[in-house]
Amino acid sequence: MQGGFCGGMSRAEYCEWFCPSPGAIPALMAVFAIILMVIGMVATLAILATGIYSMVRGGEFNDRWGNRLMRYRIVAQGFALAMFALGLMLLRNGS
Repeated sequence: MQGGFCGGMSRAEYCEWFCPSPGAIPALMAVFAIILMVIGMVATLAILATGIYSMVRGGEFNDRWGNRLMRYRIVAQGFALAMFALGLMLLRNGS
């Protein structure tokens, strides 16, 4: 068996390969927040389009789901805005 920290590597070699730089973590978290923001924006658009379509058509579906869809849209929009703010904060603090 080889000596050393991990598979014969010294601690410095290990950290060179596997330890991210201090600014990389906030940048990765910002990218993740931006991806979640895009998902929230797409969800908001889909819910809004479905709600508007149901209101234009009217009928039983609109009576049952119209207001509920608009409430869901507000939740999805709030999530997208929160992810936008988080992404901006992380990008500003990471650089």
